[in-house]
Amino acid sequence: EHQYLIGVVNQLENQLGKSRPKPDRTLIPFTNGFLNLKTKELRKHSVETFFDWCLPVAYSNDRETKVIDQIFHNLAGRDAEHKEYENRITIMRTFLAATVRGMSHLHKYLELIGQSGAGKTTYMGLATMLVGEKNSTVSDLRTLDESKWETATFLNKRLVIFPDEQEYGGSGSKLKNMTGGDLLRYEPKGQAIGE
Repeated sequence: EHQYLIGVVNQLENQLGKSRPKPDRTLIPFTNGFLNLKTKELRKHSVETFFDWCLPVAYSNDRETKVIDQIFHNLAGRDAEHKEYENRITIMRTFLAATVRGMSHLHKYLELIGQSGAGKTTYMGLATMLVGEKNSTVSDLRTLDESKWETATFLNKRLVIFPDEQEYGGSGSKLKNMTGGDLLRYEPKGQAIGE
């Protein structure tokens, strides 16, 4: 039955001319072209490469990262042991890279826990700045669980942030669906389903 449905979808895509290539996670679109992560080459946008999103900056080979490195070092906590400190920085960088590459298939999310002023908001701001506000959205667990329209705000987003979550005793089922790679119901407010 599953193969039959795939066949029907493929047939419709071919007949309607809406066949889209699967995203190549080794290609990152910038305003001035796309970067091939394997070859480290910047190429001009073309008809052969299809992107429905773009990082909001021009790619530059400039490797000056002192400010960002300082943010990572502050967030990692200088009082931590060296190995733990390095692991924290690696995790933060890895999640940013996965966010840019759209690697939702990893089925992971990053939960930042710490005292006020520890840098959680700074990290969320850095992540938002990296992928761009157009590619990001903000929600909270209660709204996600209770609103039938909330998941529609996630369409075509690279980053969903749940800032300053209070203790919440709901099911969290939609968050589980999101991080588990399941399909989410898409019902935009003010539109009938399927419009």
